Amino acid sequence: MRNFWSLHLSPICNRRKRNKSLEFSYVSFSVRFNSDTIKVEIYDDGADGWVLEVVDKQRTSTVWDDPFPADAVALAEDKKTLMKKSVQSLIGEK
Repeated sequence: MRNFWSLHLSPICNRRKRNKSLEFSYVSFSVRFNSDTIKVEIYDDGADGWVLEVVDKQRTSTVWDDPFPADAVALAEDKKTLMKKSVQSLIGEK
């Protein structure tokens, strides 16, 4: 059985309006796998680093402990995690 997942841009503008103190990277996106969707949010930590956070549809959040030096590095880490562990590894209990 082949697994297909698609990428969609996150509605970053809406999130910025709710929390003006966060600066989101343009590389933030959503991933849909079967009926599950996760949001990959990469935002400035305010101290020259970028935070990688994954949020599922139940609003369960997974945040990497250490900030990344650039948003592209955070994106690469997320892609590596998705390829090794799959989307389900980043989804909370249903």
